Amino acid sequence: MTRLPMGLKVAPSVFSRAMTIAMSGLNYEIFFIYLDDLIVFGNSLENHNKSLVKVMSR
Repeated sequence: MTRLPMGLKVAPSVFSRAMTIAMSGLNYEIFFIYLDDLIVFGNSLENHNKSLVKVMSR
């Protein structure tokens, strides 16, 4: 399956769990997962861009 079916009551928790597994080791270090969003942060533009590259390459 490439998409979760509409109406699936546990879809947000399934996505969150899958992203937690896929991004293990990076979570809370350079980003965190909130519902269906990935929030990437850095203390400067350069660090933020490096964090984005790490997350997107994962």
